[in-house]
Amino acid sequence: MKGLANTSRRELPCAAWTLPAAHFVRFVAILLLVGLPSHAETAEAPSKSPPSSYLDGLAAYRGHPFSLFMLHNEAVAKELGLSAKQNADVHALIKQYARETRDKIRSMKGLLVSARKDPDGPGKKALQDLSATLNDASDRYDAKSLQLIDTQQRGRLEQLKFQSRGLLLFLDPGVCKELAITSAQNEQILKNHSECNQKTAEIGVLVKSRKMAGNEGVKAVYALRREARDRTVSLLTPAQRVTLDKMLGPKPSFEPSELVLREVLDP
Repeated sequence: MKGLANTSRRELPCAAWTLPAAHFVRFVAILLLVGLPSHAETAEAPSKSPPSSYLDGLAAYRGHPFSLFMLHNEAVAKELGLSAKQNADVHALIKQYARETRDKIRSMKGLLVSARKDPDGPGKKALQDLSATLNDASDRYDAKSLQLIDTQQRGRLEQLKFQSRGLLLFLDPGVCKELAITSAQNEQILKNHSECNQKTAEIGVLVKSRKMAGNEGVKAVYALRREARDRTVSLLTPAQRVTLDKMLGPKPSFEPSELVLREVLDP
């Protein structure tokens, strides 16, 4: 990935490294544009990290219209039984979204770069404005994408979205309330999440230092997350499992937490 220009399609893991699934692709695009160091670089050389106030502007960013990007995945489209017209409409909509957000980011490039030199200057406000703009676009296009599918397809999509979150599902306050997670269970869930993140960071260092191939690193991270998710599910009572199963629905032929979301950047 060398930048936004002259790139027709990116395929990235749905839940890559330590970033939430819906955030990864656009967040990477922003980092590429303004030149922030990678997660591994900041871990190895904290003295080179930008001031925390610089990142404050991105704190409110929620990520892509996840429903739209899920629908754009071939495995999800097949699972939902999307028609040829629905697939074409999804493809057209995601290109509109990519064009709109890409043009907005490019129009603000000067201010975004200046934020690195002057974290408390106008560039910081530009990042805050960018977050708000991208969030608005994400909400609008997510709503539009749901209008392309019928009620049954929407219900199944929601189940797949829950499944795609893996271990992160159990960090959602709403889900924890629905499952009636106890304080003891929550403590163990947080421990599982912390251990998974720590081991993920260690794999990131190995990949960064070229001691592990990138594709092997991704496989290792996926295995870690599956294991942490399964350990968490094993904490649930039978009644909680029944509630969870209704929430997730049947498991498809693919692993939802390891989907590849395609971003089309051609105008």
